[in-house]
Amino acid sequence: METDLFVLAEDIRLRQEGFGGLVFNKRTGDTIDIDREAFELLLLIRLNQFLSQKELLEVADRFGLEKESILKIIKEFVSLGVILKTKALAVEIEDRELNFGIAQNWLSYQHLSAPETVHWAITYACSKDCLDCYAQEHKGEFEDLNTAGALEVVDKLAEWGVFQLAIGGGEALERDDLTKITKYAHQKGLVVHITTGVDEIDAGLLKELAKSVTSLQLGLKHHKLLEEGAEEFARLESLVAKIKGFGLETGINLMMSKSVIENFERIISYLSRLDSTRVVLLRYKPPLEIEQWLKEKPSDYDLIELEKMLAKASREYDLDLRLDCGLSFLQRSLKASQAKAKGLRGCVAGERILALAPDGSIFPCSQLVGPDFKAGNILSNDLDRVWKEESIIKHYRFFKQQGFFKKSICNYCAAVEFCGGCPVFSDSGRKADPACPQPMVSHLKQLDSNGRKAEFKRYFEDQYSVSVKEYMERYGVGQKCAVKELRSISYLTKVDKKATGKKQKDRYYSIEEDSIEVVQGAIGYTSGGVPFAGQEEIRGWISEDDDRSYPEWKR
Repeated sequence: METDLFVLAEDIRLRQEGFGGLVFNKRTGDTIDIDREAFELLLLIRLNQFLSQKELLEVADRFGLEKESILKIIKEFVSLGVILKTKALAVEIEDRELNFGIAQNWLSYQHLSAPETVHWAITYACSKDCLDCYAQEHKGEFEDLNTAGALEVVDKLAEWGVFQLAIGGGEALERDDLTKITKYAHQKGLVVHITTGVDEIDAGLLKELAKSVTSLQLGLKHHKLLEEGAEEFARLESLVAKIKGFGLETGINLMMSKSVIENFERIISYLSRLDSTRVVLLRYKPPLEIEQWLKEKPSDYDLIELEKMLAKASREYDLDLRLDCGLSFLQRSLKASQAKAKGLRGCVAGERILALAPDGSIFPCSQLVGPDFKAGNILSNDLDRVWKEESIIKHYRFFKQQGFFKKSICNYCAAVEFCGGCPVFSDSGRKADPACPQPMVSHLKQLDSNGRKAEFKRYFEDQYSVSVKEYMERYGVGQKCAVKELRSISYLTKVDKKATGKKQKDRYYSIEEDSIEVVQGAIGYTSGGVPFAGQEEIRGWISEDDDRSYPEWKR
């Protein structure tokens, strides 16, 4: 082993981050977080161009690094292709932007010094008018940059140290200067990805894009696939083959609306026959029209069924299925160690990603676009100051440390380390996600008062009434505590208006149930005393017209 020389792979970039570093594979687009010791090891290899294992151990020893841990790091990095074993005496190494040695002063902050990935809606213009599109509301809201302005954006990102540039829209392919922008970004060292929703791409355009773009992600038109079946699949199959023919990686974006979940197995069976690299499942975001949201918004039942179907699809199909951060809760049953190994983090807005509007306006996430979320503009603001000091960025970076999150059900879920929900779905866009179908809270009797309040809200959705005794037994609290907490819940009232509400047998029920009884009474009863409409039916009518689930900030 001592005769083997270790070199850094040519497609690897390094960056110091807080008390560790990032290793970025430009070929695959994967990013690996590493600790200080591992980062120093890679620096040794880079700065020396090549080192044998013996030399690595000798040099590392001078800096107080343990032999056992160095051997473990070497083995892991070789298996990942980060460092290579070679007999060669010299290797050309790319990206020599690191000019500091091992004995440097490490950064005092723990967050990244720049985003790993920037999502750029390069235009919100689009010739299509898709019902489920959540970008429609921004049409005409931001002015597109001209070519010179777009290239300046690329310069800023490259100078800042961003690894990946994900270009979308609107429809990015409608910009005539797109290939010029992607070529320039590639020259600047950025890994470029494009998301598009077009039905066909000109061969000449694909040939040009292939020179600078790593992958094309295609938005699936599931309505057409379900309606036209084989015909639409043939078109999609032809497009994917065409893209792959130019050496581009390709994948499919699938929006998980109610109708998609109901036809999930059928759609996945189609996609399994495509020669695509991956299928990314996206959480259904609020579209422009509230009526469309109410029609296609998945229920808790839908999401729980989706979780089962995902497990089945993973067993039956050879597909690279991935979930966007908004669907992290579908993997909540994983152990924390498994989630970490898979790189799952939940929401990373303002932590690993940033978003840009067509005019260069900066937002924490591509879904959080609005006046209340703007952090500046990439062309006119100091990026280091925006990243480190802007309050809206820090709000999402330290989201799980906020008081409102600590009181939410997410904070008490076993998956909090790698999930935490998506704030987009909260009324303000700044609070905890209210839509997880089944939080994993197993130790109910260990919850504090805030935890009980959060967990009870989810539990009570299927109960409609609860007695003092039931509350006591569920959470392991005394009678006095149970009565106090039940009385403090705004959506509860006593069943028996004459009861004190203090006895163990006294019941509390939903104020909404009172409304249901009023509606039921207004509709009337048969001569035998049977209501013309049952409570479940009335509850369904109310929920069908209930638009409270549409986030208030999106209105």
